[in-house]
Parts: sequence; C-alpha cells; structure tokens
Amino acid sequence: MNLSFSRYTMRFGKTLAYRRFQQHHTELNSLYWTNFPVSCFASYLIRKSVGATPQTIFHASGPDLRRIPASVEDFKTCYSDFNNWNRLNALMSASSYFEIYLRSIVTLALLSDPGVRHNQSRKIDGMLLYKYGLIDDYEDEIRSCIIGMWPKRISSLIKLFQYIPIELKEAVSELEKIRKIRNGVGHSFGREINSFSDVFSIDNPKMTRISHERLKSWLELFDSISVGLDQYFGQKLIGDFEILVNLHNWKKKPILAKERGVSEDRRFQKFLNSMEIGEPVSKKYCTGLISYYSSL
Repeated sequence: MNLSFSRYTMRFGKTLAYRRFQQHHTELNSLYWTNFPVSCFASYLIRKSVGATPQTIFHASGPDLRRIPASVEDFKTCYSDFNNWNRLNALMSASSYFEIYLRSIVTLALLSDPGVRHNQSRKIDGMLLYKYGLIDDYEDEIRSCIIGMWPKRISSLIKLFQYIPIELKEAVSELEKIRKIRNGVGHSFGREINSFSDVFSIDNPKMTRISHERLKSWLELFDSISVGLDQYFGQKLIGDFEILVNLHNWKKKPILAKERGVSEDRRFQKFLNSMEIGEPVSKKYCTGLISYYSSL
C-alpha cells in the first residue's frame, strides 16, 4: 500500500511499543515451549523404565551425578515442582514485559496528546512540545497507572484518559491474581507475599502452584489486553507520534558522505525501511511526514 502520512493514523497498524511487546511475548513462548517436549519425553521415559534409577534412565554422568534425586519417585516429585517453578517464573516474566508495554503506551499517549489529561484531547499536538523540548514531567501519573493493586491502576487510567478498553476492564480480577503471584515469586520464593512476615515462625508454606493451562490462559490474556490498549491509545491518542519522534532524532544525525545530494525524504525513507518495522514506506509518506514535522 502506498499510504500517505496522517498524524493520527498508525502507519504500521500498531505502535512500536506493541511491536516490542510481541517480540518479548514470542521470546518467552519460544523459551517455554522449547522445554515442553523435553518435559513430556522425560515423563514418558520415567513411565516406561520400571525399576531403573533417574541416573540410568537419562544416562547421567559426571561430578554432579550425586545431586540428582536417587529414586524415580523423588525425581518425579522434584521434576513436577521444577515445571511449576518454571511456570511461575514465566508468569513473572510475562507480567514484567506486559508492564513495560503498559508504561510505554501510557507515556506515549501523554506525550503525544498532553491535553487528554485535562479532557482536551488533540487540542495541542504533543509533537510540537517534544520538538522544542517543552515536555512536562508525567512520572507521577505514569506510576499511578502501573504500580499497585489493579483497581487503583484502573481508576488512575480512567482519571487520565476518561476511558479504558473493555479487554482491560474485564480482566481486573485476573490481573490482581497475577500481581499477587508475581510478587510472591519475586519476594517470597514462590509463596504468598506475607508467608514469612512472622520471623519467629518455623513453618515453610508450600509454593504456589499454577497449571500449564492456567499459564497459557494468562499469556493469552496479556496479549488480548495489549491489543485492546493499542487499538484505542494508538488510534485515538498516539497515531504516528513514534515515527515523528524517530524523525526528530534522525534529523540530529550528520549526513553520511555517500548520501549528500540525496533528498531528505529519500534518506529518511531508507532509514525507516532499514528498521524493518513492517511494510516498506514510500517516498510520498516520508515527504508528508517531514512536511508535517517542519510545520510545527
């Protein structure tokens, strides 16, 4: 498609922030699913190898042989716990990169459309302020949207933007469950966050358990929410702001000797296409983009 530049149309159909979320999501899935067939095969070998030890079943050798559980039953228990621990850490990682995306999309929306927090959306183009270094400090507003219990975060998002996508609104209960588990994994060795508040207790609570199916459903939830956020914030508030900022930063770079004499729109076209964000952009698009930026 030979699309022209339009300020509030995302040239690539999604924000660059969501593209990064997708990269993180794919990376985690690749790591998790690489282990899945190994886990299935290990379970199969255990079932079929009656009377053997884990060391002989898996042909283990070397100086750490003694560290492997000696009996099949102990191995099965430890391996089940390991897979659960793997799922807990996968969930914590997914929660982490989801919140990276949430911080990014809220920041971009406020920078692109600063009037939105006063219910005056698109009254001033945030790119004008960005171009001349007149950027407000939004850190307090951003933190209120990405830190703490989810009902509080939702209230902050609504206060700022007067709207939240239905995908996020309907997921508050599940997101709160995830938040508690994530905190337990990060701060209480996979137990509930207050498990060790009594320093005199000798109890050692069992680790939180999540199933393979539950993890899959929560990974799908993160993706669904991110799509909903991107569609609304991207189309209503951000548009091509990220590309304009890339143009702003690119213009500060010195012109390469081999590109002297090449028009600015051609040079930026080459630069933008080299980023491999999506379908290559046309010279017409870059001409319109530069013209808009220059008019600010």
